[in-house]
Amino acid sequence: MDGAASPQASAEAGGAADLDPRRPAAAAVEEGQGYVDSLLRVSLQLLRKGLPYEIRRQGLKLMLHLLRYRWDELHISRAVDGTSLPADMKDLFSLPHITEEDVLAFVGSNITAYSVEQKHAREEGNQDGGATQPSSGSYIMPSTPSTYMTSGLHPWAQKNVESLGLSVALSYFHDLPTRQPSFSSCSAPSFARSNDISCTTNHKKLDDNLILCPRLYCTSFPLHGSVPISWLRLGTKFPNGNAAKSLNLNPEHEINTGVTEGATEFVDDRNPGIEGTMSGYQEKGQLLLVEHNILSEAFVNVTSFPWVQDMEYLLTNILCTLNEIWNQSDWEDKYMHSIYCLSGLLDNYQFRRTVCSLVKSFEKLLGNRILESAGFREEPSVSADYVYSSTLPKLMLPLILRILNCIQMLWSEPISYDLSRLTAKKIKFLLENGKLPDSDEADMLQNSETWSQKIRESGYNVIRLCASVKGAFYGLLDRPSIINVLAENVSSMEFNHLGKLIELVFIPLVKNCPRDCWDEWMVGLLEPVFSYCEEILYYAWFTFLHGGRAIVRPYLGNPSGPEEIVSQYEKEILLKFTRSISDLLGVLASERLNSGLSLLSYRLKTSTMADIQDLKSISSNSIIGYLLLHNCFRRLSMYLFGCLADYQAAENALPFCYSLIHIAKATNNERLNQFVLDEMLPTIILLLGVDVKSAISQLSSSLNSTTQEVARNNVTCLCREIYEVYMDNQVISGEGLSDHFKDWLAKELEYIRMRASHAVPEDFPKDDVWNWELNEEFERYLPTYMKMLEEVDAMDDCLEDDYLDEEILFEKLRPEFKSGYGIDSCRHPYLYTMTCMFQRKIPVVCSQKHIKFLSQCLNRLITLKPYVKRTDSLGSILKRLREIREPQYDMWQSDPASAVNIFRGSILYYWEPQFHPLIREGHKKLLKTIACQLALADDSVPFKPLEPHPGDFLEHLRPYACMYIKRKKKEFEYSRIEGQVGLHEEFDNYLATGKLDHRINEFSCPKDDFEFAANDSVNIRFSKLNRDLIAMSFERRAKFVEWEDQMSLYSKCLASVLENDEMKVELGNLMKMLKEAGFFNVDDDREDWDNKFFSESIDQFNKMVFPGQCVDKCLVIRGIMDYEKISHMMDVDWQDAFKMVVSNRNKLWKENLRQFWMTTRHYKHDYYDILAQPLQQVFLKGGVPKPSTFKLFCSCNCCSCAN
Repeated sequence: MDGAASPQASAEAGGAADLDPRRPAAAAVEEGQGYVDSLLRVSLQLLRKGLPYEIRRQGLKLMLHLLRYRWDELHISRAVDGTSLPADMKDLFSLPHITEEDVLAFVGSNITAYSVEQKHAREEGNQDGGATQPSSGSYIMPSTPSTYMTSGLHPWAQKNVESLGLSVALSYFHDLPTRQPSFSSCSAPSFARSNDISCTTNHKKLDDNLILCPRLYCTSFPLHGSVPISWLRLGTKFPNGNAAKSLNLNPEHEINTGVTEGATEFVDDRNPGIEGTMSGYQEKGQLLLVEHNILSEAFVNVTSFPWVQDMEYLLTNILCTLNEIWNQSDWEDKYMHSIYCLSGLLDNYQFRRTVCSLVKSFEKLLGNRILESAGFREEPSVSADYVYSSTLPKLMLPLILRILNCIQMLWSEPISYDLSRLTAKKIKFLLENGKLPDSDEADMLQNSETWSQKIRESGYNVIRLCASVKGAFYGLLDRPSIINVLAENVSSMEFNHLGKLIELVFIPLVKNCPRDCWDEWMVGLLEPVFSYCEEILYYAWFTFLHGGRAIVRPYLGNPSGPEEIVSQYEKEILLKFTRSISDLLGVLASERLNSGLSLLSYRLKTSTMADIQDLKSISSNSIIGYLLLHNCFRRLSMYLFGCLADYQAAENALPFCYSLIHIAKATNNERLNQFVLDEMLPTIILLLGVDVKSAISQLSSSLNSTTQEVARNNVTCLCREIYEVYMDNQVISGEGLSDHFKDWLAKELEYIRMRASHAVPEDFPKDDVWNWELNEEFERYLPTYMKMLEEVDAMDDCLEDDYLDEEILFEKLRPEFKSGYGIDSCRHPYLYTMTCMFQRKIPVVCSQKHIKFLSQCLNRLITLKPYVKRTDSLGSILKRLREIREPQYDMWQSDPASAVNIFRGSILYYWEPQFHPLIREGHKKLLKTIACQLALADDSVPFKPLEPHPGDFLEHLRPYACMYIKRKKKEFEYSRIEGQVGLHEEFDNYLATGKLDHRINEFSCPKDDFEFAANDSVNIRFSKLNRDLIAMSFERRAKFVEWEDQMSLYSKCLASVLENDEMKVELGNLMKMLKEAGFFNVDDDREDWDNKFFSESIDQFNKMVFPGQCVDKCLVIRGIMDYEKISHMMDVDWQDAFKMVVSNRNKLWKENLRQFWMTTRHYKHDYYDILAQPLQQVFLKGGVPKPSTFKLFCSCNCCSCAN
């Protein structure tokens, strides 16, 4: 095939054909080719003649590794057939058994040729005027070759020894370590210094995660068979014994060639022996790590030679294989499974070193290529098309992102790493020089923070470079990977780290993202950043403004040292990070990304009534409108810009503020309007009030001492913009508008001076420090808070859906409420506050539903036919309720079993001890009244009424919320009402003793005429009780006294009858007729209980037993049932029978009556309504408080509007 012949021919000529940068990626790794075959292909490419010996040495290292540890997985014929090899290399791999000596002989056979070629190349370069300097590893062939053993070599190798000399090759590779470039040196720093990762993992042994021998693959091959020193004493121990035979190893190959003292100490310190090390090394995960290190070194070596840089085919092969390593399941299980597995990977010195150099080489190589493609402009042009001419960026980015993800895991996992460790010395150097002190490579690799920072910055630069290329968002940048690795981890990043990420990655991505890619990129990229920054910067700047220190130490690097130095450092880091955010906001507000806003600003100031637009229409040509439409700013706050206190941050953030003002007015978006008028404008006025004692103005003066006038002018212009945009421009324009703005601003400044000079209110909590600025903030927020509380109070169906879920709550809110407060998604911060309110409302609704259910259930049990009797079992009653499926209930209300127990134990037992259908018929009204009172008195679902609570507010506003709640309750005499209700309960308890029962008749007199005895201390106390409450208690008590009198009369009359023998004879005849008529068949539903005979017999019994008395008919029927029962108790005298049937039950009833009196206390009165509904009766009485926003809508400029 021509396609195969060309590369082969050019390879024999020096490999020139492989330098084509437009070689497709498919040529690098054939479909279906295995990972080990990929390694072999890379080693063959690296071993080509004509390449520098530093590169070929990596190929040799990889080849020997494969022969030693991957022999059983190699498919040499397939790899050789699939690649373009010179004829002599194909001859080598046609051998039945390949030994290390064969490979060394083949490589050595090309050394002399290479040296001559290299010499000619240097001479030609010098003649052309360009000095091609040899690398630090350039080699001058020794004049006198050493003598080496060549016995036992394959005949092919012997032939080459005769022609060129295997001894030359072995000498060449033996001396390589003393002449290789500094990067390739495998001499690790003293391993007595353990790096800081392993020292911080709770002293956990991680031996099984490490490649323990520092010289495992050093290139200093000893004599006698060229066996690396890490293989000493291993003999031919392999996973498969056939592999040893194929290597033809001899015992003499195992001669100890003198491991250095440092390496020996390291091995002895970390392992039970070299043999144990190697057995662990043969694990697949550790093999992959060694191969990763070899390939990384190979890539860096290839890119270090200018004339090899364009050999894209070779670089592509290496990168493809490196990416394959990260996709291996053994790699995932060994190093990515958990943070402790990852620590084993990052604890490997060789891995850290090679990865640092690899990522740096990516940055350098890609930067040079893009600059060349863009014509060496300072900032690459969008017309650069390098992405279409090379596969390297597509292979670099996945590897970069995987490495960055590993680095990021160190910060995101809950482990014991302390990666910052900013000491006072470092902080002082940083404050003086703007950067940390430089460190050499060894120190850098030993310091976790330093090497991870180097890798991150280089990796971020690679992404930045890729983002600047035309078409990068369509084929090069992988959106899911970038967002998953970078954007989703921002919450665990320190300010320094996130600031770098914003400057190096986010800003370039935003600048270069095409409009048709916004849907795919912008929300996923920016929403996590702003969500995190809005929250953490709010707290950081708030504590910094009002406490002097940003209390977010973990995000500042956990600095340690003298308080003065640490405080200064924290301030600098906070300012630096805020400026990074402002830089991003400034880019978002750029004219190129918001082409429609300039016309919008003009229309707002010139039109009498600008057409109202929606965010969707604005988002088509404005990225700010687009982000607002998709709710990327979850909680807009001035703290996101540092309250504009820092001039440098404010300068970049001001365009963003202007854009928000114009969009807010143009769309009439209530949320944006509230932000502009309730947050932005008050902050601006505080900044302008230089003579007002406020934290913002004082901080601004200290930060902008040299630019104070410029900063003040910028803020004044922003304030004027708000005034002009929100004013009615039809009335005032031109110079008149300017004069009115100055007058309005002067009055606002005078107003805040007056507010700032107020004394501390007496009802402010004594343990808190008064701050008038915070009180102003509270008063601006209070009307909104009360509206939220009112909305929650009206949503009584909160048990039907889970209103604690913010998505469900958002759907259930009234449209007018959502539009009025700009609540456009479930992520609006107000919804969290409302869920807190619902947590207090749910018990209230539960109690109401429980009372309603209990009352319904008891009433159903009273009327259910056949009538429910006290002797019926619980199971049978529940079964009957289930059959009729009434009343319906759910988990929030009650179990019907509780209602049945109340019905049998508290109603029937005391109020219907003797069952008869006619008693139930006449008793229904009384039983329903008792059921209602018991339901209202049930306290099985305790609750507190919904009202304002300090916990709903941000922590710094809670003292002011407490003051407000205290003031409102004081205004409505809430404490006095609580005292009256408490005294009323005491009065009812006193009435239960019966000591005032004799005065119940006085209740018929006018209420104001009722007086307690002056000489009774108890009565004197109750004289302070409200007269209406006294009257209500007497009215209720009268019913109880009437019941007691009826029961006493019943017992007395029935006992008298039992003493009269003549009367008993007459009653006996009556009982006999009633029995014959079926009166006592209470379980027979077929009886006609309304027949005339029953009615006449009841009247007759009433006349005989209760002559001249007004006794309830139900008591008369009960008397018939009791008399019948007593008359059948023949074995006891009538007195004992009467006691068992009547007296004992009446005694129990009277004993329970006092408890029933207290537990069924339920009164309708204003005092009780206020305590039960404080929100409606106290806090919302007269309506919601008026918002204290600045008056911008009145053009009269009158004092009332200004103040």
